[in-house]
Amino acid sequence: MKKVMFKTYSYALLVTTLAVFLFSCANPVQFDATSEANTKSLYAPTLISDPNNKDVLNMKNGTTIDSAKLDRQPSVNDTLGPVTFTKIYYKGTEAIGFDFVSTKPVLAVYVKASTGGNLYSYPAPGVFGDTELYTQVNPTNHLNYGISHVDFAWATTGTPSTTTTTVAVPVDPTLYSISGFVFHDLNNNGVKDSGEAGIDGVPLSLGNNVNATSDSNGAYSFANLAAGSYTVTSMGKDNFWATPYDAPVTAKAVTLPESATGVNFGLSYESVSGFTFKDSNADGILNSGEAGIGGVALTLGGAASGNVTSGSDGSYLFNYLKGGSALYTVSASDVGGEFHTPYLAPKTSWTGNASMSGVNFGYSHEKIAGVVFYDANRNDAYDSGEPLLNGFTVRLGNDKVTTTVDGAYAFDNLIGATSYTVSADDRTGFVHSVAASRTVTPANSVPAVANFGFAVDYNWIVGKTANGFTIGYWKTNLDKAIANKTAGTQVSKANLLAYVNQLSTFALYPLNVSSMQEASNYLSATGSAPTLLLSKQLMGSEFNYASGAYIGGNALATEFFLYDGEYMLANSGSFTSAQLLAQKDKYDAYNNSHGGAVLF
Repeated sequence: MKKVMFKTYSYALLVTTLAVFLFSCANPVQFDATSEANTKSLYAPTLISDPNNKDVLNMKNGTTIDSAKLDRQPSVNDTLGPVTFTKIYYKGTEAIGFDFVSTKPVLAVYVKASTGGNLYSYPAPGVFGDTELYTQVNPTNHLNYGISHVDFAWATTGTPSTTTTTVAVPVDPTLYSISGFVFHDLNNNGVKDSGEAGIDGVPLSLGNNVNATSDSNGAYSFANLAAGSYTVTSMGKDNFWATPYDAPVTAKAVTLPESATGVNFGLSYESVSGFTFKDSNADGILNSGEAGIGGVALTLGGAASGNVTSGSDGSYLFNYLKGGSALYTVSASDVGGEFHTPYLAPKTSWTGNASMSGVNFGYSHEKIAGVVFYDANRNDAYDSGEPLLNGFTVRLGNDKVTTTVDGAYAFDNLIGATSYTVSADDRTGFVHSVAASRTVTPANSVPAVANFGFAVDYNWIVGKTANGFTIGYWKTNLDKAIANKTAGTQVSKANLLAYVNQLSTFALYPLNVSSMQEASNYLSATGSAPTLLLSKQLMGSEFNYASGAYIGGNALATEFFLYDGEYMLANSGSFTSAQLLAQKDKYDAYNNSHGGAVLF
């Protein structure tokens, strides 16, 4: 109840009382909320034919009642005849109500809005002030309309009394507010927990163009609301999903008359991420030290779709996904020369819920590599120092490669957990020292080794022609060249010097002669030791080789036929005298071929 100051009026106001009574009879009061005897009454008419509702202004009779109109929104300390506006009530920047005092008794006030207004009438003898006179409430959004103008009618006689009396007036509805936060709901529980930050720029609505936007802290509010039922709707934000994901809350009902706080809305998103990587041990797990593979295409399917390419470090990310029970599938493309791992159960795709990291895809390949070598000791294993054979053919299925100058070959980009059989082609003048093929299973990105040894095929040599000359032939020509004699020579000194130069680095070290005299000394040595006899015949054979007298026209087979002799000399302790002498006889046969067959 409010206190209003007024005086007791003299009989001169009886006419005024009668006029008000007649006016009230013509315009019966309709109460919007509460009306009590001897208080102001609230008449809330609907929009009438005269949009200005001039009933109040028409009370003016030129003698006992006067009236006036303020044709705009009032401001504090505005005056209208005897009336002064003492307080203004706002909705935003729009005036919706006011308090007033008057030096003359006010009989009626019409607070006009754009669609009708509220008519306040006061029982005789009138009032000298009142509080909280408002426009009517919009029934759709429960907010007061803005004031467009105000009409007052007052009695021309009467002044405020010096005594105070209390008059009960109904209290207009108090204005309330609704407020809360829009927040990043990290745990998807729909509740704003400690540490969950606000999200700015999210629009919210009460409907009927009553809107708000969350600020930098995620806070929002709707102020100046009358009592009633409201629905606050969060309009969401790009790349976010309302939480809880499986029962998203985008609207909340609120019933005033008490201001509502904590009307919060959670938003969040999830992601799926991982790496494409070089799976060195092919176990399908990204282990420490395993490098990423960039440029791999990944596809997202299921509850959402998308495509990304892994970065240079192999990382990829599908972001801003709805969490909860939504299912997604990530598929990884093939990579040239690589295979998905694990080899026997390759992981090419993943299916699951969002908010998942470590969705990794491994790739690897295996390799078979080895050398083709001359197996001097016939042990079927490559030993350091054994000659490496260039130009030999190695096969894997329908694929074949040729060994390089260092005897090496490789088959790369093979799938692991698989056994492969590799074979070396036969070669004229040679035999496989033991195995012509090998079966290996490459794994863990470590090349599986398959080496192939060859040895001279002595059975092939027998019967092949050669234009070899005896040790006496070579000694005679060397001695003449040393003495600079030309008469009766079969080989020029220049050619002999070229042969010596070639033999200085031939095969192993035992007969690496550096001069014609050194070569002559080997050829003229006397004694019966098996190594000495072998050295003499081998020296002659090496001059035959240097001159191009290849057995059966096969230079490589002839070279390694001679290599065997040097190997035996270098490792003479590993051979019996009979073996050394038998080898000597083979070179003797070669030296005596003279264009015929080599027979031993």
